[in-house]
Amino acid sequence: MMHAMLVIDCGSGGTRVWRAVGERLSWPGGSRAPVLSECCRTEEGRAAFAAGLGSLAGSESTCFVGATAGMRSALESGAITEAEVDLLRKQLPSGCELQVLSPLDEARLELRAMRQAEASAAMLSMGGKSMQLGREDALHSLPFAMHLGFGILTGHRDRALSWPERLALVSATYERLTAEAKLRQNIPTIEGLVVGVTDTVQVAAQLGVLNKVMAAEQFLQVLAKAAAQFAAQDNDADLKREEHVLAARILLLQAVISQLLLPSAQIIFRDDFTVTWTAGFFLERAAGQ
Repeated sequence: MMHAMLVIDCGSGGTRVWRAVGERLSWPGGSRAPVLSECCRTEEGRAAFAAGLGSLAGSESTCFVGATAGMRSALESGAITEAEVDLLRKQLPSGCELQVLSPLDEARLELRAMRQAEASAAMLSMGGKSMQLGREDALHSLPFAMHLGFGILTGHRDRALSWPERLALVSATYERLTAEAKLRQNIPTIEGLVVGVTDTVQVAAQLGVLNKVMAAEQFLQVLAKAAAQFAAQDNDADLKREEHVLAARILLLQAVISQLLLPSAQIIFRDDFTVTWTAGFFLERAAGQ
């Protein structure tokens, strides 16, 4: 009899546990699920993570631990080492596998999940530290996302830069990085229908454009209006964390959509289905791939 499989999504903002598509479990003991790139740095953190997996999996389940952009970023910056990741692997319960997903693996699995609802559209996915976009024959990943802009917006609060200056710096940074990624990866300009998934759906909900097909240039006007409203404020003293997050996401989407989508491309953000790489993983496993 095939054992049940748990899929553990270790992202930049935390860890999520899935037993099936749409069936999410809580971390043992009701505690906050750990951020793998943080707990991997110490023996205590690695032991606690392994113990949590042991409680989740028990004797009837296997588990696949997939680490995404948060872990990739930590490895690239030297915040953690491959040796520390290997130490964690050795502590995992029997039947549990840890893999740091490549950017294109993450993109492929998200697209596989999206294909359950959209047969041919291109994908635009946004997370905390990376973005994925394209179709099966042209998938790409941008190694930056919301956390970069959020860090600039909040990190300079008590320094010389004013709030409008920080917004301008974030915008210029995203524009530069997008242009560099487009050139380095030879990313083609996307045309036709594009479906925004993952965190882009939250932005669309906050801007009031969910489930509406619009031209990319029209959505850019919506983003520009929202960005202007943020810039019109003298300071950000009264802004909540989620408002800083929204500002960073808006500026990120402005840069990416203006450079990587044709103005006439059609874009929609749907809330009638959810896309995760874990859903794509379950679908591939069910298909025997």
